[in-house]
Formats: sequence, C-alpha cells, structure tokens
Amino acid sequence: MLVYKICKISDIADVDIKSTYELLSDSQTAYLRSLNHTKRNQSLAVRALLKTVLQNNFEGICVSQLSADCKGKPYLLDSNIFISLTHSGDYIGCAVSDNAV
Repeated sequence: MLVYKICKISDIADVDIKSTYELLSDSQTAYLRSLNHTKRNQSLAVRALLKTVLQNNFEGICVSQLSADCKGKPYLLDSNIFISLTHSGDYIGCAVSDNAV
C-alpha cells in the first residue's frame, strides 16, 4: 500500500504541530532547534503530516519512531514501512509505503 499526501504548511493545525513536537525524541528536538525558523516550521509540519498519515493508515507505527540514516534519509525505527518526506517553500509532502519509496 502506498499513501501520499501533499499540502500547504498553513493547512496543518497548530495543535497538530504541537502534539507532534511532544512525541519527538530528544535527538529529533535537538535537530529541530538547530534549524532556522523557516526550516524548523517546514520540518515540524511535515512530521505532523506524517503522524496523521501513519495514524490513519498504518496501525502501530508512530512518528516517534522517525530517525535518519548517515546520509540524512528518514526512516522509521523497528518498522518495515518506508517513508519519504519533502518540504519546499509553503508546501510539504510525505509518502508512506510497505515498499521502497
């Protein structure tokens, strides 16, 4: 199954962004704090979008499992689910699949 979603950052409710931030690991929050304001907003919004896609389509998988490999490619720890995250300007997107994305 492949699920993808693209939207404007402004379409993500502040409450969803706040609740997503609270789920992130210490290393993820440290990474986000290192970013400038624009990149931080984009990164938080795309994580909130990923959280919604996971909750609605992939039972038992949580955004708190998000990590990155040595090249910065995101993946979900302890999961056979593949993800792709993107953000540019006012837009964000994610794809989630049980096959490589």
